[in-house]
Amino acid sequence: MSPLRYNIQADLIDLKIIQKEKDELFIRFKIVETLLCDFKDISNCNLKYKVLTYNEETDSYEKKVSQIEFKFSDGKGKINIQHPDLSELLVMQAL
Repeated sequence: MSPLRYNIQADLIDLKIIQKEKDELFIRFKIVETLLCDFKDISNCNLKYKVLTYNEETDSYEKKVSQIEFKFSDGKGKINIQHPDLSELLVMQAL
């Protein structure tokens, strides 16, 4: 699992993935549908969205819809990303 930081604001989700070599990867998603919104506080939530991934090269969002899920309990949790081009679920540990 890769550690990351995230920010959800309005209809955008920004992820900053921290690689082992200390490189950082930024990914932006646009929320197109809220599937689940169980939010008690930042440390205790279960959120699931349908999203479009931003492509820097084309300066636009992809047409394929992905799903992203935030599961946190007592400040610890994971972010799961399912993209149509990936056969496996991508799981990351949040900081």
